[in-house]
Amino acid sequence: MLGVPPTASYAEVRDRYRQLLQRFHPDRLHGEPPEVRPGAERKMQAVTEAWGIIESDRRSQQERSASERRQREQVEDVVKQALQETIEQVTQQRVEQQRTAWERTVLIIDRFRCLEIRWQ
Repeated sequence: MLGVPPTASYAEVRDRYRQLLQRFHPDRLHGEPPEVRPGAERKMQAVTEAWGIIESDRRSQQERSASERRQREQVEDVVKQALQETIEQVTQQRVEQQRTAWERTVLIIDRFRCLEIRWQ
């Protein structure tokens, strides 16, 4: 209806739509014979309907893209949170292991000191 190829970009389609609006808009037909007016009005209505469909499809696609982006962000947030919790757990386990190893070392040193004191 707009006279653009299916591979046309949105900007090309929009420009063509504006050209057709300027060509068939009733305010632009002042000097034309009266019999031209009904055909131009029909063409104007068809062009407007075609543009409405294109815009509706475009808005739907943008909404889908936004929804998919929100879903990806939510998944990323969940993964980041799970990763952070895992890192914290591993860090806490290592701290506990090091603390336990340190406590054992201190106990062994204390026992050696006690034994050393006894033998003297």
